[in-house]
Amino acid sequence: MHEHDKRFVEKWERQRKDGRWLYGLKYGPLFGSIVFVIINVWQLKDHSLEDVFLSTPALNQYVSMLLGGILGYSLIAWVMNEKTYEKIMEREKANK
Repeated sequence: MHEHDKRFVEKWERQRKDGRWLYGLKYGPLFGSIVFVIINVWQLKDHSLEDVFLSTPALNQYVSMLLGGILGYSLIAWVMNEKTYEKIMEREKANK
């Protein structure tokens, strides 16, 4: 097994023990927060910092981004990581 694959397998085996939802709660909000900041930085050229990041519409958008990160990104990432893990393990099984 390549070193990169070995590190991925070790890390993924630790992460998947906690389950899909805990994985989502751990990594989804980070993704949602990053997307929120990136999207809204462009708005600063036309609006104030308070309007862009501290208003009620901004809070609603932020909550939506967090939920999107939890329910969207992290669950898609989970499935992709599972498929990668399975491919690595199948390849290792075939090489033995």
